[in-house]
Amino acid sequence: MTHIEFLGPPGAGKSTIFSELIASDTFYGGTEDDAVRRVFLEKAGPKYRFPYRVTPSVIRGFFEDAFMEYRFGHSALEDFIRDHPDFMGALSVAMDSVSHEPEKVFSFCRRSAERYQLGISTVSERETLCLDESFAQRAFAILWREPGESFSLEEYFDSVPTPDLVVQVDAPVDLCLKRQQERGRLVVEKDWETADPKTVQKKSRELCSSIADHLANETSVVTVENTGAVEKAVDQIRLRSQNI
Repeated sequence: MTHIEFLGPPGAGKSTIFSELIASDTFYGGTEDDAVRRVFLEKAGPKYRFPYRVTPSVIRGFFEDAFMEYRFGHSALEDFIRDHPDFMGALSVAMDSVSHEPEKVFSFCRRSAERYQLGISTVSERETLCLDESFAQRAFAILWREPGESFSLEEYFDSVPTPDLVVQVDAPVDLCLKRQQERGRLVVEKDWETADPKTVQKKSRELCSSIADHLANETSVVTVENTGAVEKAVDQIRLRSQNI
């Protein structure tokens, strides 16, 4: 397998399941794991590797977040665009199609491209790259901000890598809203949304389902109903990935 992508509305719990999945040695989280460290150790000369390894983890983590991820991410974006030349055109169309926060759409999609490239360039043969901030999830972010329905999922997904498996994480509307409240922020409360949170959450689920339905024509999709133990959902993903 090349990579797995996660998709889900706010509060569905995809990040929780993702974090549990990549705790396994066979599933690799890219920048959520140690992609930046892997790139640095590959590119750095011998005289830099030892000091880096013995640097306290707190300082090393700050160095990775504040400097190396930015530097290597910029290089990774260039590599990604070279391999996927239609991406910038699709991103431009996406920014033109949204009615709200086009700058966030650009930032989100750029970040996904960087994270994919960093991950795919550092994944080992025994690992499968998993993306939480996936291209599929970015499609949801675009559709949510684009009420005119002019954005083409087909053109967008033609411009980005196709995952071997899409994990659509879902949960009942009330449960998703409860989880958001417990985290201290209702994600579905946006400046441009005039409907009540329950209606917006329902719309978010429908948008994710429409993206999953589209991708089901091109790759494998598994829907995980995240209402029970996280371990049960992770086992379902592991089983499905083994059968691809």
